[in-house]
Amino acid sequence: MSILRELPFLETETTTMVFYGFEKRLPPTKVKELIANVCSLLDEVPTHANIGFGEGHRDRGPKFGMLDKALSKNEFDNYSYFKGVRYFEQGDVHDCSLAVGIAGSSERQTFEIHFRRERKEPVDKGALLKEVLRHLQPEYGILYHLTVREGPRWFITGIWSSGMRDEVGTLSSEFRNEYFFGKKFADGYFRDTFAWNYLSPAHLNRTIEGVRFQDWVQAGKKKGDWFNRPKPRGNLEILGNGYAVWELTLQEVSEVRPKMLAAGLLMVRH
Repeated sequence: MSILRELPFLETETTTMVFYGFEKRLPPTKVKELIANVCSLLDEVPTHANIGFGEGHRDRGPKFGMLDKALSKNEFDNYSYFKGVRYFEQGDVHDCSLAVGIAGSSERQTFEIHFRRERKEPVDKGALLKEVLRHLQPEYGILYHLTVREGPRWFITGIWSSGMRDEVGTLSSEFRNEYFFGKKFADGYFRDTFAWNYLSPAHLNRTIEGVRFQDWVQAGKKKGDWFNRPKPRGNLEILGNGYAVWELTLQEVSEVRPKMLAAGLLMVRH
């Protein structure tokens, strides 16, 4: 666990959209283009901290790994580091509202979009996904909400930060154990059940309660005998690339998750 120094914006709730499992390493110009286009869709522009693979104080050339936005009380030029919930170590920062970019090792790269949940206009998740798919071919994607204190970036790789509630920290660390010791999204494993999920054909073809996952979800939408029809299991939209977007209400998540857990589809144990 990391010890987090107090900052005035720690309780800000953020939304994170993260994509896992792409092997393609984009050149810096393409990463910059992807980040710029995502920021344009969010109508927000990073103002500080070009953070990339291997970049540090002695290497000032931006590699366009992660771009962050900080709102500073005073101007400052030093590079700042966006690591977990310990967002900025330098500068008189009083807020952080955006982070976009590629992170992780070459074997486990992620594309991350973090933005303030409370916004004047709702975010078009479909447009963000479309832009990501123009550049990358991820195996899996999810969306979730955490406060800055809880560590939205640490949750991505399964780190249990000191700011996390026990429930969130347990799920984070359980995923890390499963992910780093064998289970793969490419084999159709789900990290957990989220309200928004980007699924591959491997996920759609998994078996749950004796039927294919895609058919199992869509069974809740079929017309017929009201008494024998299962409860809704979310909305599954099959995309042109054979992948799918699966969206659920919180009530549907609570009803579906135990069944997915029992079927061994999740990378958590509880």
